[in-house]
Amino acid sequence: LVYAFEKEDVKIKWGRENVFSTRPSLRRTAETIYGLSCMTQYSDVEAQEQGERVQGEVSEILECQLDASNFDASEEAIFENVGGKTLWTGLFHSLFRHYELHG
Repeated sequence: LVYAFEKEDVKIKWGRENVFSTRPSLRRTAETIYGLSCMTQYSDVEAQEQGERVQGEVSEILECQLDASNFDASEEAIFENVGGKTLWTGLFHSLFRHYELHG
């Protein structure tokens, strides 16, 4: 999490990138996150609109439930489907300590 996980990292970790493989896939993960398939032809306008919708929805949820100035005070609901608040506050504090030590 302290650096971008790029295609070259995928090759090192999983051997190669292949969306059809049963192994992990960076493209398949992106499809899940963004709700856009790499296999479907999208016009630039269509992809842009979908991206803006996803960004808007995520921003709205974060603004309502995440307290950036005091992460521990964030709403429990934002974390309930992704491992729970304890897990995420632990990750937050771990990353915070990492950046304090390493910049």
